[in-house]
Amino acid sequence: MPFSGTTIPVLDCTVLCVFKAFFARTKDWADIEAMGEAGSVDAGDAVGWGEELLGAGHPSALRLRDTLAPVRGERP
Repeated sequence: MPFSGTTIPVLDCTVLCVFKAFFARTKDWADIEAMGEAGSVDAGDAVGWGEELLGAGHPSALRLRDTLAPVRGERP
């Protein structure tokens, strides 16, 4: 993203959501839930990337799927 004559890297909300799932702190899960409720995350992409990078059975990937299930129109 251009900033003051240079370019700086910026994470979009979906990528930030996946990184927060990696850290898996209590505040990260609260943020992920709020991001999902606000509609700022592509929940399908976030869950897909989480499963791809962590493994579909990883506890954080499973929790990410459950946390974003309402956004995806699924039951947790």
